Amino acid sequence: MALEIAKAWAGLPIETFQAALAALEPQLVREHDLRILEQRRIEQEGQRKHRLAAIGLFIGSIIAIISIGAAIYFGISQNFWAMALVLGPTAFVMIKVFVLRKSDPEDARALTAVFKGVGRAG
Repeated sequence: MALEIAKAWAGLPIETFQAALAALEPQLVREHDLRILEQRRIEQEGQRKHRLAAIGLFIGSIIAIISIGAAIYFGISQNFWAMALVLGPTAFVMIKVFVLRKSDPEDARALTAVFKGVGRAG
């Protein structure tokens, strides 16, 4: 492509070539600036996604540690329903939402089943 353009412009006088380049230069500068801005935007988006994933992983880890600690506490105090509620599907769904950033309909059904069971037992 560039070779064809060079062949087409080869027969023109140098003044015409310089005038065409001078007219074309502002457009090339604008296109370059737009490419730079787009590259920066993509980098910032990547950094934002990384930050969001790191925060989700941190919060999911905290929820997991607290759930395990609460389950141990409730297990020691012989409160098995509370232990099951804290360490059951509720904790796993919350961890999944924060770490993986997704929730499935099966998660909602599991939580509903747990709370219905607690309601009948209580």
